[in-house]
Amino acid sequence: MPLYGYSKEVLTDIGPYEMSEVSLDFSFNDLRRIARFLNAFADSVEAGEWRSGHRHLSEFDRDWNRDHPRSDVIVFHTSQAPTMRVEGEK
Repeated sequence: MPLYGYSKEVLTDIGPYEMSEVSLDFSFNDLRRIARFLNAFADSVEAGEWRSGHRHLSEFDRDWNRDHPRSDVIVFHTSQAPTMRVEGEK
């Protein structure tokens, strides 16, 4: 499963690169696995369960490394969730 991209900017000496475009060469089944991963973490951000950091598809889908030992999908979340307000606080 190759990943292709055009770099826009090098963020550090060893990467990652900011990409202006990314092309994914996946089977339909793998696209659905990636979609489940992205949806699960979007849901966790919306629910306030994930405030910052990054997550790997290979940790979410334990079979991913077996199927694609040289590829991973990583999502970053750097923004902070809004402060939770306790009922009755002003």
